[in-house]
Amino acid sequence: MIGAWNVRGLNKPRRKKEVKKWITSNSSHFVCLFETRVRAVSFDIISKKVMPSWSWADNYVAHGLGRIWIGWNAAILSVVVLDVQAQCMLLQVTILHSGEIIFCTPVYAANRAVDRKALWSYITHYSILANGPWITLGDWNAIRFHGDKKGGKRVPQKLLDEFSNCLHTANLLKIYATNGEWSWSNRQRTTRRICVKLDRVFLNNQWLDQIPGTKMAFSAAKSSDHYGVVVQVSKTFAAGPEPFKMLKLWCLKETVLPIIEQAWKIEGKGVLKSTQKLEDIQLQLLSNSSEDLFEAEYKIREEYQASMTDQEILLAQKARTLWLRENDRCSAFFHH
Repeated sequence: MIGAWNVRGLNKPRRKKEVKKWITSNSSHFVCLFETRVRAVSFDIISKKVMPSWSWADNYVAHGLGRIWIGWNAAILSVVVLDVQAQCMLLQVTILHSGEIIFCTPVYAANRAVDRKALWSYITHYSILANGPWITLGDWNAIRFHGDKKGGKRVPQKLLDEFSNCLHTANLLKIYATNGEWSWSNRQRTTRRICVKLDRVFLNNQWLDQIPGTKMAFSAAKSSDHYGVVVQVSKTFAAGPEPFKMLKLWCLKETVLPIIEQAWKIEGKGVLKSTQKLEDIQLQLLSNSSEDLFEAEYKIREEYQASMTDQEILLAQKARTLWLRENDRCSAFFHH
């Protein structure tokens, strides 16, 4: 499995815990993390807290904020960094048990259109350097069609064309998610809400020829405004039923309410209950960006944040109690 996620910060303990759970629950062996907001001096410490046995790389040399992190299971993969830029990297990945080589380009595009022009140039250049199966994925901060954005200001056609021309020149083809496309929203209510298809995965023809069974899906993101990207890599094309498709006529209030009702009926306590509720609603929002679901997601997110805060306070109190009890006993608690 390959993962990519704009985590919107990785300094807080809860964020590290959530990212680690996301990696392990998806059985990922290679991940791209964006916007960790971690200083370069803390990179080694925090990356090892996320996945202690993994190897890690970054782009601090090209961008002072280190907006791109790469992590991989060194027992399964070998990674060589071929190029590092502020908005992307080019990696050569070798699968150790077979010796097969693939190329990967993690992307975290700049917010300003003028800065993204450099990214389009590098992607085109990488398409020549990557002489094998090539996957490029991440947060592109750009759209190809006006229908890829709901709400907010209309994106000029010129910017849409620049992105599309880059993909065409690089011979990259989009792989569609099996559970929806709306990977980012500003989490606002009513008329201020904006939803955009920002997180994408593109493959070259060699990848499609050699790894035809590749699939992609989004995973719910409790603490970030971006969904996580999970790519299943398989050489076997698994035939099966048609993927679920959401019809617009289903986005009526009376048809959405049962979904919300089902999520609210989930049994459990505290963080576990609110976490499951939030994940269920977010997965529905990927394909159905209705007003009722957004309102439910907003309320459940508040419940989740409150539960997490309560849990952190409780853990802090327990830690302090244990310290007061054990500090003079040289117990194992202080030797981990």
